[in-house]
Amino acid sequence: MDPPFGSIARSGPGIGVAIVRAIHGRPACDITRRRSGPRRRNTRLAVERGACAVAAAQRPYVMRREPTATDFAIPPLLDELLSSGRWPNDPRIGISQNLRPLASPERVRRFAPEEELIYLNSPPFRTIADEMRSASPVVVDEFWKRLAALDQIVPEKALILGDFGMGSDAPIILDYARDALDPPVLRLKYAASGDTAWVQGARNFEEFATMLGLAGGVA
Repeated sequence: MDPPFGSIARSGPGIGVAIVRAIHGRPACDITRRRSGPRRRNTRLAVERGACAVAAAQRPYVMRREPTATDFAIPPLLDELLSSGRWPNDPRIGISQNLRPLASPERVRRFAPEEELIYLNSPPFRTIADEMRSASPVVVDEFWKRLAALDQIVPEKALILGDFGMGSDAPIILDYARDALDPPVLRLKYAASGDTAWVQGARNFEEFATMLGLAGGVA
């Protein structure tokens, strides 16, 4: 039986092909996100960092198994960064980014010129569809349906890598709908008018990691 928080399977130590499954439920926490910046809309997007992260940390989510047709192939570099600890591989480590970001503001601006902070999710990774299933009806209506430009993506094929910190309401995704083997990295961008759109910030995960300075030997 799969563990309740999904799973990541690696083909071997070090660089390998990791597989992540979409998850269909997790404890419901109703911690409201703090808004930041004048361009943010006053939505009630609940997050599950803190109490939910601690709860997730108490459950096993890593196991070896054979991939199936419903799984996403995680980029090999992400698998390597998880193995080396350069990408948060535990929820308790992930929340420390609020005080000690993993990328400098200069690096973040290479990916998103108007941003200066980035928060990288730890596994198990979730799709936007997963987030919508576990969110309250208020969050689904006020954020996901009103502001998340769902007509521009396929929620079931949008794997969330992170966002731009507490209150940003701006997910960063791997878009498997555009390319199932080498997906581009998109971000939800807010215009001055308040309108939103998914824009491509990197051609693929390797370029994304290079921009943030996570890949070895990057200038």
